Amino acid sequence: MATTLYRSGVFADPFDAGSDMFSPRHPVAGSWRYTAEQPGEAILGCVDDSRDMPTSIRYGITPITDIFKGTSLSPVQDQVKTGTSVLVQVTQSWKVTDGAVNDPALYYLPVSAHLVLRLPTDALVTEARVALLLGELIGSMGCTIADGEAFEDAIRPLLHGVVQVYSGM
Repeated sequence: MATTLYRSGVFADPFDAGSDMFSPRHPVAGSWRYTAEQPGEAILGCVDDSRDMPTSIRYGITPITDIFKGTSLSPVQDQVKTGTSVLVQVTQSWKVTDGAVNDPALYYLPVSAHLVLRLPTDALVTEARVALLLGELIGSMGCTIADGEAFEDAIRPLLHGVVQVYSGM
């Protein structure tokens, strides 16, 4: 009998008709509650998840005193050196069974993904430029999506440890 992988269905589908890969995959309203909160950080837990497949989202924001620290760049005279670090992390448990979602688990897979943005305090750091930066991050993972190609197909090389080198680079 083939095994089946289940994950929580607590996110809105970003691939509905008319959407693209950068459509928000936001939490479904009403499904979340705060499980931890402190200055600069909040963790949400999904109340709709089964106990054996929990999902959480962690949001963090931290001021940066010197955005240039740890880089090869130096600020020019009177340039603002402050910035902000923004973290978003999704943590899930995936359940592997012999069949239906309610079948006993053969085992579980703990998975997580996180994104950290380090952004200087500058008027030139706009939503459009951050969106381009995120697009370059996704593209750098080898996840370029051709017309009609599914996102799952685009990430296949990354998951198999293959780095594609395109001609002309």
